[in-house]
Amino acid sequence: MPQNRKHKSQLKKSRWHLLFVSDDGRTVPVRHFMGIVWTVILGAGILLTVIGVLLFRYNGLLDAKKGLENALASQAREVTDARKKADHLLAQLAIAESKLKISQAATAVSAPETEAVPQEAAPEKSDLKALQTARISADSGLPEDEENTVLENSTAEPALVSVDNLLVCYNPEDGRMVVEFKIINTGEKKQPVSGHAFCVLKDGKERTGGWLVYPATKLVNGIPAQTKGMRFRIYNFRTMKFAVNHDDPNSFVHASIFVYQQDTGTLLVERDFEITGIPTCP
Repeated sequence: MPQNRKHKSQLKKSRWHLLFVSDDGRTVPVRHFMGIVWTVILGAGILLTVIGVLLFRYNGLLDAKKGLENALASQAREVTDARKKADHLLAQLAIAESKLKISQAATAVSAPETEAVPQEAAPEKSDLKALQTARISADSGLPEDEENTVLENSTAEPALVSVDNLLVCYNPEDGRMVVEFKIINTGEKKQPVSGHAFCVLKDGKERTGGWLVYPATKLVNGIPAQTKGMRFRIYNFRTMKFAVNHDDPNSFVHASIFVYQQDTGTLLVERDFEITGIPTCP
């Protein structure tokens, strides 16, 4: 028994004790002091663990936010680049349309055709006149003998040129009507033929107020009063082309081409075409 008491007293001496001293000198012991210490340590560990988890998640959210901000900035740059490219393409398109309009306005006298008719393969003058008469009859719908009368009365001298292949189309995008025809040298072809040409578009009425003349000039009895029209100088043939603004191209039902000699102003040929349904330009 004495040994057990001695052992217990030693154990008690090895423990930690927390004592509070009151004002009157009495001591108040705190029981289970080590339990309280371990509880505080455990609570502090749990609190640190929670703080670490929250910091980890916060850092993850920051990284995600930065990634979204970078992606948004990249998309914004791509949108800006796309807008710049679109503006550049629109500017190029506007420049191209402007050049096209200028080109159409400047094609009153087009470049001479490069296809030359070989001299040895050139048809005889009588055959060419017959072919010309057949084409005129097919285009105008008049009998051959009446068309020959028109040709003979249109000029006092043998015709040096003929007019063929009239094409009329309309571009609804810019409201321009394009007219194209070919002037052919029917002479010897050893010497060039120089002259001026006018095109008169008629609306089927006798009054000339609704007619369109290109190049613009006065009409005297339905014939251009001046001889300074679209110039040409040909050995074989040339395609004449011009474009004009007009709101209602289908109002025109006839087209007359007048070709004058350059030096004398003599009317070389007058050719009438019938216009039926103006297609859209390709």
